[in-house]
Order: sequence, then C-alpha cells, then structure tokens
Amino acid sequence: MRYLIFFETPDGGWRVPRQTLMTRLSTDWPGATLVPAAEMGVTRQRDVGWTYAEDGADIEGWSATDGSGISLEGDDDLTARFAAWYRSLVPDGITVRFSDEMYSFDVEVPAGASPGEVAELLRTS
Repeated sequence: MRYLIFFETPDGGWRVPRQTLMTRLSTDWPGATLVPAAEMGVTRQRDVGWTYAEDGADIEGWSATDGSGISLEGDDDLTARFAAWYRSLVPDGITVRFSDEMYSFDVEVPAGASPGEVAELLRTS
C-alpha cells in the first residue's frame, strides 16, 4: 500500500530541505539506497527517492519536490518506522499528517511519536 506523510504550515513557508533529507537518509538509514529521480518515474511532484530493505521487508519512498512530505510504499512496519523518523525532521509546532493514498484515513503523527505508536495509528485507522 502507498502512504503519504505530509504537513502544512499556516504560511506555507517551512519545508524539509532536499539536502537535509538526503543527508539524514544516508546517516540515519545507512542501508538506504538513494535512487536518481529519473529512475523513479519522475513527475513534477517527485524529488529525492530511496529504497530500503531489512529482514525480507522493503520500502520505496520519495519526497515531494516542494519539501512538504513524502510518499512511502511497502511493508507497514517499515512505513511506521519511516513515518516516525520523518516526523523527527519536522519542528514540533507543525502538524504532520499520515494517510493512505486514497485518504481512507488521515491521522496526526504527534511530535516524538515512536515507531510503535505510529504502527498503532496505522492499525487502528
């Protein structure tokens, strides 16, 4: 399933900078492979792409070109871990939303949420 993790700021001004995302992916997820946008089926909405695999589970992600969120597709537990990690990149005062691509659920990921807490949001939504 494909999931979206995104945020909106009241003034539309704060974003996760591209270089910050790439650096943190490389540092915090050393097994992640950054994928050139051209290989991910680039659209005007896609920017940084990556894949990650662990214990037989895998995930593919990409960031929005405007830095306002990410899309994840793959294992639910890895999705929860990436969602909690991504939340840590966003300042506490900014609301981060977690949804599937069909918007059949839409929940807030609170600041400091653990991967287990995000997984529970996923299971109960």
